[in-house]
Amino acid sequence: MLTSIVRTAALAGLIVTGTFGAVRADGDHHHRPPQQAFDACQSKSAGDSCQVTLHERTLDGTCAATPEGGALACRPNHPPGPPPQMTEACSGKSDGDACTFTHGDRSESGVCRKGRSGTLVCLP
Repeated sequence: MLTSIVRTAALAGLIVTGTFGAVRADGDHHHRPPQQAFDACQSKSAGDSCQVTLHERTLDGTCAATPEGGALACRPNHPPGPPPQMTEACSGKSDGDACTFTHGDRSESGVCRKGRSGTLVCLP
């Protein structure tokens, strides 16, 4: 179960970076966005609004060309962030505090850590 949470965050992060599916001149490899991102822009033009659904989360975005061939993919306007239960588990806590969150019918233990936005997130 936890793997699906991490996978969702990783997939969303790949789209958000805006550097899909290419190896840059500096050798840094970037992954291709998921097929849903391409499907969302199938009959659209660059700059058009789009929505993409990844693991039960719908994100508003903009169609943009990918470096590897110019195919359009939906790039979310805002990073989706971690699932709400992972941030709620750290409500009122400090960085480094123990935390527990529920995913489906499983309870996961972790430690509160500050994310890029400064929000505390319960990480296993």
